[in-house]
Amino acid sequence: DIDGEYSHAENGYLQLTLETGFVGLGIAAAVLLLIGVWCFRGLRRTSSAETGALLAAIVGVFAVNLVHSITDFVWYVPSCMTVLALLAACASRLHRFSTARHPRSGRPASLASRSFGLAGAAGVLLLGFWMFQVKHPALAAEPLWFDYIRIVRGEQHWDDAFDREEYQRHKFATVLAAAEADPQDCRIQMRAAAAALTMFREERKADPNGMSLANIREAARASQWDSPRQLQDWLDNPAVVGDRTHLDEAWDRTQHALSLCPLLAEGYIRLGELAWLRGATRRQEDALLVQALLVRPYDPLVHFSAGREAWLRGKETAALDHWKRAFERNAKYQQLLIDLLSPAVPAQFFLDNFDPATDALSRLRDASRNSHDSTGFQSVSLLLAERLSEEAAHERHHIAVGLWRKAHEVYVELDDARNARRMAESAVEAD
Repeated sequence: DIDGEYSHAENGYLQLTLETGFVGLGIAAAVLLLIGVWCFRGLRRTSSAETGALLAAIVGVFAVNLVHSITDFVWYVPSCMTVLALLAACASRLHRFSTARHPRSGRPASLASRSFGLAGAAGVLLLGFWMFQVKHPALAAEPLWFDYIRIVRGEQHWDDAFDREEYQRHKFATVLAAAEADPQDCRIQMRAAAAALTMFREERKADPNGMSLANIREAARASQWDSPRQLQDWLDNPAVVGDRTHLDEAWDRTQHALSLCPLLAEGYIRLGELAWLRGATRRQEDALLVQALLVRPYDPLVHFSAGREAWLRGKETAALDHWKRAFERNAKYQQLLIDLLSPAVPAQFFLDNFDPATDALSRLRDASRNSHDSTGFQSVSLLLAERLSEEAAHERHHIAVGLWRKAHEVYVELDDARNARRMAESAVEAD
């Protein structure tokens, strides 16, 4: 399972190439070559032991940094690059000292050199102002974004007494504030779009007479309006959709996020879910889903969404093909698929079509425990106990003990005293 997000390569050269292309990599190589020339020419020509020692130290620092960058991306850290920039300036100055034939005279600098220096200083100030304008929004949004991440990660520790509604409002307000602070961050904009859509759905749930967005879409399809104008007039009725503020915000932020980064498959999926509100046809919705599959062919979210759309259209084979890919790649979507399908299909359906691993079998068993499918629950439990015992046989000490104990608990629930005793004995032996 991949529960995190990989934002950069763990290789400075690869990351630099990905961000700036071979042109950027060539410029970086030229700068490093120039610094190397300064250092080695200075070492060869200097007659001062102190100058030579300083240049040798600079060479050592750059060598360590270049080797370190093979397995890490440290160049994005401002403190690291500041040190390297200062050392490069030192290398330039030491090179000039070591290769100068005549000492500097005491004459004052000419008017041209002064003008050039003032122009350079003004240029640096203007560049610094522009850089501040560009980076300040990200700086302002960063604490809000990290607060949002902290809230999301804390959701798994909620208990029944927790005020989920208040927590959700705080989460949504935080990510929307981050999106306002930094309009140019595609990830924040996409998360804010998801928050806006979730807020709309929560409002629909709170309305006892409100239909879900999916039901409204099916009703709109069944009505077969003569023109997009008629559809919009119907949707503008407060009794149909209600307040569309959050829906429009979700649409606008998703489009903006995709304009910043067209590789965000989640955006095409969301536009496909909402495009009918703008009068899109099924073919146009399908095109958005195809685009999501093109940019992220291995993303479980994309395959889960594609499978759901195929299932709603009665294309069971295509739905299963997508859902199998989502199921095998991520525990989150295993649980989503189990929650979605277990009320409608027997447990054997999962065993026949998904080949669940041990963790997935445990989730499926939990979902089948309180269902009317007692035969399926028993089949899943037996298979889970067998998998646990097989894995325990290849593990050592406390890991094996934990697996034997889980298998023991499964057999106890199945009233299989003989196998339960055998698992318990194996756990004692492994401890």
